[in-house]
Amino acid sequence: MVRQITTFIMFSCLSSFAHAELYKCVANGHTTFQDFPCASGESSKVDTDNLTVIPPPPVRPPSQSSQPITPQPRRYFYFPHRSVYQTTLERRNARVRMRARLP
Repeated sequence: MVRQITTFIMFSCLSSFAHAELYKCVANGHTTFQDFPCASGESSKVDTDNLTVIPPPPVRPPSQSSQPITPQPRRYFYFPHRSVYQTTLERRNARVRMRARLP
């Protein structure tokens, strides 16, 4: 019981630190809201008690298509000139495969 009360008091104290101040800054015709005063000194503190939060619209489930999705065949591209990196990589992979075969 004491542990529950201690936990409740601890979280109650932490929630008071979560409150942030909000500043409205207008510079060059652009309005921004931030949690610290403006550098230019022209900032006004916003009253957060009267803010209204508009919830986002509900998420619609994805529509089911009438045709099943068929996998497309994999396409391979041929490059006549291999890069040095690719050739070096293939040699290294061949060496690793050879070592894996030996006990």
